[in-house]
Amino acid sequence: MEERSDGVIINGARMPATIAPISDELLVFPSTVLRGTPEDAAHPFALAVPNDTPRLRYLCRTGLHNGGNTHDEPLAVRFDEIDAVVAFDDVFMPNERIFLPGHAELCNAWWVDTGAGALMTRQVVTRTVAKSAFFPGLASEIGKALVVAAEAQAALGVDRVLLPAGTR
Repeated sequence: MEERSDGVIINGARMPATIAPISDELLVFPSTVLRGTPEDAAHPFALAVPNDTPRLRYLCRTGLHNGGNTHDEPLAVRFDEIDAVVAFDDVFMPNERIFLPGHAELCNAWWVDTGAGALMTRQVVTRTVAKSAFFPGLASEIGKALVVAAEAQAALGVDRVLLPAGTR
């Protein structure tokens, strides 16, 4: 990071845990507790970065949803998220978009005192629990379908199931 009288020049990357690529602005703040050591000196600040800032880029994973409906794409329609890395390539941030500069204790307190840490943790846990509940149910349904297929195969006296050409 290069400090100037009117702001900072930032180089580096972050992996946001949100829908940052489709938002208007990205809020960047320290992701770990700052100890106030010399190594932490360059990090006690937060930024509000407009997504149309020059030299700011998002590298996004291609989405799994291909425009299908919930029957054809049940997982992608319901659970796909944007995985991305945001890259700062000599990105200039003016002073008015920098918060808490040089105040490690305020950056650390921000998580607790504003309730942001609890709210972010709740969002992560809620999302994870929803996905975790879905996948065992899916596995159970696949298992039931396999049992039904095996029973039908046995009832028909078929040794093996023939698949369409090109599938296995």
